Amino acid sequence: MTQTRIRTALMDGAIKVVARDGLDKLTTRSIANECDLHDAYIYRYFIDKEDLLKRTFLREDKILNDKILVRFDELNGTAEKSFKEILKAVLMPIWEHLMENEDICKFYVRYYYSVHFERDALEDFKEDNKRLRRVFKGILPEGSDAEMIFQYNMDTMLHLAMKVTTGEIEKTPDIDERVFKLLHSVTTVFLGIGKQ
Repeated sequence: MTQTRIRTALMDGAIKVVARDGLDKLTTRSIANECDLHDAYIYRYFIDKEDLLKRTFLREDKILNDKILVRFDELNGTAEKSFKEILKAVLMPIWEHLMENEDICKFYVRYYYSVHFERDALEDFKEDNKRLRRVFKGILPEGSDAEMIFQYNMDTMLHLAMKVTTGEIEKTPDIDERVFKLLHSVTTVFLGIGKQ
C-alpha cells in the first residue's frame, strides 16, 4: 500500500468507526482494525488520533466546499437567476453531500458538534470557508446578517440530515425539495423579502 492509500484508508476507517460507534468509543485500535492495519500506522501518518480526526473532517469539508463553489460558479455564468435559484445553488450541495453517504454524514455532524472540532479544527475550518462565506454574503441583500443566516441554514441541514440518516425522518423522494423549501422560507422571512 502506498503512503497516500494508507492515509486515506485511516481517514476512511475513522469515518466508519465514528459513524458506527460515535466519537466516545473511537480508539486508534478501532480505526486500525477497521482498515486491517496496525495502529502504529496512525502515528506514522498523523500526530495522534485528534490530528487524524481533524484532517479527516477538513478533507470532507473541502470536498463539500468544492461542490458548493463549483455549483455556484456554474450558475454565475448563466443568465439572470432569481434569489431562490441562487440560494438553492449555494445550499443544496451541502444537503446532497450529506445524503450521499450516511457514514460521512454521521462523521461530519458528530465531529462538527464536538469539543474536538472547537479545540482542534475551528480555526482551519474558518480559514477554509472564507470564500464560501463571501459567496453567501454576496447573494444576500446589503446589510443582511449573512453569518447568522448561513449558520442557521447549516445547522438546520446538519440536524435534519442526522434525523434522516438515523431514520427519525423518512427519506422520501421529495425530501430534498422539502428541506430546501424550509431553508428558503426561513431565509426569505428573516430577510423580509417575501417569496422570490
